Amino acid sequence: MTEPEMFDLTGKTALVTGATQGLGMAMAKGLGAAGARLVVNGNSSQRKIDEAVSAYEADGVEAAGNRFDVTNEDEVEAAVEKVQSEVP
Repeated sequence: MTEPEMFDLTGKTALVTGATQGLGMAMAKGLGAAGARLVVNGNSSQRKIDEAVSAYEADGVEAAGNRFDVTNEDEVEAAVEKVQSEVP
C-alpha cells in the first residue's frame, strides 16, 4: 500500500477544533488534502470560521463550520450530534 492510499480519507468527515488558524488550520488542511470533508470549529467569531471555511473550499475541500466552546460539554455534544446528522 502506498503512502497516499494509507492516508486516504475520502468519504470521511473530520471535526477539527481550532481550525481557524495555526496548528489547527494546518491539521485541517492535511486532512482535507487526504480527502476528508471538514467541519471546522473555533472559539472565535463565526466570521473567522466562515473565512476559514472559504479558504478550505478555495483549495477544493468540502467544508462547513460552526462555533462552539470545547470546554462546554453541552455545546460539544450538540455540535457532534449536528455533524453526525449531516453526514451521509
